[in-house]
Amino acid sequence: MKYKTNERLEEKILDSIPVGIVTYDVNGDITYVNKVAETMTGYGLSEIREFQKINHVLEGDRELFWKTLQSGQPFFGFESYCPSRDGKEIPVVTSIAPLLNERNEQIGTVATFIDNSEIDRLRCVEEHASLILDHITDGVITLDPSCVITGFNKGAEELLGMDASEVKYRKFEEVFPTERDIRDKIHETLTTGREFKDLKVQLVDREGTNKHFLITTRVLRNRNEQDLGVMLTYKDITLQEMLEAQMRQSEKLAVIGELAAGTAHEIRNPLTSVKGFIQLLDQKYPSESPEKAYFRIILSELDRVNEIIREFLLLSKPTEPNLRLIDINNVLEDVKTLMSSDALLHNINLEYHLSQAPIVCEVDVEQIKQVFINLIRNAFEAIGLNGRLAVSVRADNRQCEIRFTDNGPGIPTDTAAKLFEPFFTTKPEGTGLGLTVSYRIIQNHGGNILVDTREGEGATFRVILPLAMKS
Repeated sequence: MKYKTNERLEEKILDSIPVGIVTYDVNGDITYVNKVAETMTGYGLSEIREFQKINHVLEGDRELFWKTLQSGQPFFGFESYCPSRDGKEIPVVTSIAPLLNERNEQIGTVATFIDNSEIDRLRCVEEHASLILDHITDGVITLDPSCVITGFNKGAEELLGMDASEVKYRKFEEVFPTERDIRDKIHETLTTGREFKDLKVQLVDREGTNKHFLITTRVLRNRNEQDLGVMLTYKDITLQEMLEAQMRQSEKLAVIGELAAGTAHEIRNPLTSVKGFIQLLDQKYPSESPEKAYFRIILSELDRVNEIIREFLLLSKPTEPNLRLIDINNVLEDVKTLMSSDALLHNINLEYHLSQAPIVCEVDVEQIKQVFINLIRNAFEAIGLNGRLAVSVRADNRQCEIRFTDNGPGIPTDTAAKLFEPFFTTKPEGTGLGLTVSYRIIQNHGGNILVDTREGEGATFRVILPLAMKS
């Protein structure tokens, strides 16, 4: 009784499988046909059994049947034809495998087949879905319950700088080993079903560029509400974040400018008087007098205060750029000459990778030199001794980019976010205005300064300037 119950259960299971199944004994006689095979052919088991020969059911597969029976080796995925009651030959994809008993003895073969037109339909559906995904500009990544990447659309390739072929069927943590926060959100979505929407994250692409994204996770379910995995979407908001940062910076500079305009001149006037009197006192003492050293310190500090005020005034009312056309390569060559001695002093390998073709911009040469020198000096201070700084330039049809890449200790994320803010400094005697003034100068030239850094891996400052309009 139990045996018959198990047998009926096995038949129900076989009937529920959405492929045609036919079993044969060692003589090639049909012993079983499931419901899908009966539906496809239009024949019942008793009618099929009357054929007696295997090639009456799976036309042309007789040789494969005997090969499977004799060698015990299966054959998968070959195309053949299956007859039907209406006289049509149905193209099918067939697989044949040995049928074994409990003692692992071969007692026949089992053939499975699926309508080729159904495969073509499913393939068309898959291609259509893939085409839709590839036309979505956002990055879309699908993962199975084990966090293995099963889908990676064109948007994800472009945003993350990776090819689908190199990431599909690999675990997410293997492809993105540093993105712990995202992995945690994926894991929570998979385990609890909680979905996250528009989480702000910052990633570094393969070129070392910081990018900002909004991340969303969604549980993938089939029609039976069974969980199939998770879908992760990336929306690039780098430009939006950049514009918002520039707006915040401009607002800060406007406030600083108002403050500077109202106070800088009032401070400079009495300082000029103080400096004049100190110089008069200095002249009254003989050269060997110890007081001379004090006067030199006072005058040096007064010069430093005046320099801070000068930078302060640049924020309030920057000097109108004296624009002229020049090859940026020539500007960098001049800066190289000026900074080579400092590089030797710090034992820093200062490398230049200039463009062979002219890169012509319309700039105030002295102001641009000031920016470049400031960035190189900052890099030297960050590196310390025995380091490397590479200066490179490249251009496209609209703009050029000058990169200053060092192998120093890098900049912490929270510090990098404040670098261009007025009065923010990490130097014991810094004013916190050098990068702010540099940022303002480049902004007045219609450009931008960006920083790409990761703590412990150095930093890259990128100065972007528009190319001169061709007449």
